[in-house]
Amino acid sequence: MPCRLAQRAAAIESADAYPAVVVCPASLKLNWLRECARWLPGRRAEPLSGRRGPLPMADIIVDPLGVHARQSSDLLAIEDPEVATAVRFIRENACGGIRVDDVLEQVALSRRALEKR
Repeated sequence: MPCRLAQRAAAIESADAYPAVVVCPASLKLNWLRECARWLPGRRAEPLSGRRGPLPMADIIVDPLGVHARQSSDLLAIEDPEVATAVRFIRENACGGIRVDDVLEQVALSRRALEKR
């Protein structure tokens, strides 16, 4: 376990700060639950789910931060039509292994002009 998680779990225990709410990135939710079980075996840790309802009856509640996806309307915020075309091409072909030359073929700009915008 990373030292910071162990230190934070120890701080919660030493302060007897229960119930405690741990707000962490979603990618660390399982780590927190696992490490609470390891370092605080007498305490019950539960994740906070996205559904509405009563809070879990636990000593430690792990509340993961959500992942915010970009909206398709984000392209509308780009005023320059050539840059918007380049961004749209990159978004649509990102998994296909594109090169700068591929992007430049889609817009009527040189590499230097596109970089300056």
